[in-house]
Amino acid sequence: MGPFQNKEFFSKRLRLILARLERGRLKVLQGKDPEALHDFRVSLRRLRTCLRLLESCYPHRSLEPVKALLKGAAQTTNSLRDLEVSGELWKSLPPLPRVSSGLEEWLKTQEEIRRMREKEVREYLRATPLVRRLSALGPKLDLRANGAKAACLAAEAFSREREKLSGLLRKTRGPKAGPALLHKLRVQAKRVRYSLEEFAFLLPGRGQDLASACKKAQNALGDWRDTESALRLLEKAGNGLFPEIRPWREELRNRRKAARKESQKAVRTLRKGLG
Repeated sequence: MGPFQNKEFFSKRLRLILARLERGRLKVLQGKDPEALHDFRVSLRRLRTCLRLLESCYPHRSLEPVKALLKGAAQTTNSLRDLEVSGELWKSLPPLPRVSSGLEEWLKTQEEIRRMREKEVREYLRATPLVRRLSALGPKLDLRANGAKAACLAAEAFSREREKLSGLLRKTRGPKAGPALLHKLRVQAKRVRYSLEEFAFLLPGRGQDLASACKKAQNALGDWRDTESALRLLEKAGNGLFPEIRPWREELRNRRKAARKESQKAVRTLRKGLG
């Protein structure tokens, strides 16, 4: 694969990811698809993974405003996604025998906050020309300047991300494997997975088993984090004011325990997958 083909290959990958990003953006604005925000954020993460691989192939500092733009988009949508997940958890909990007016008001307030965040996200996505500003990424690629080959770039980037994941997995064996470390592990598992999925045919023999293990760990750790966050929010809100939420607390504690067990199992499988 020559330098010109390298540029065409990576430009094509970028265009595909940008197309998915734009479809997700439009779905969020339409407000009809409950998975729209999630899909949009996945496209954001995949694009950031792709750019981590290609960072050395852009003119000096040309990616800094792009990285800031993508980080801003992720941060703007973070709280809304957390509120959406919490809302789905509330709906999945068993009905309470009695709901006080105070609890009804709290739940109503949570929904109002979600709608306010949703409005803010839509305003941001209307006002920020994400895809138009990002579409210049392809033409700015300068693979011929450093003589890089696509397969070499992919292999080097994958090795870096894999080593970072291995380092985090080693730390999880220790006593300090708390929520912050496990969140970092989940983020890094995503990066390794997306690297494998986006550039699979350039990484022969490295692919599906490890990508599958990363996905399972990502999902299990995500379930644990979501349940933990919802439980903290509920306990903070309750604080003795809503005694009727005790069945919800017990249910979430049971789910947290199960999610932690699944997370530990998934992390062990991922550790084996990395060899």
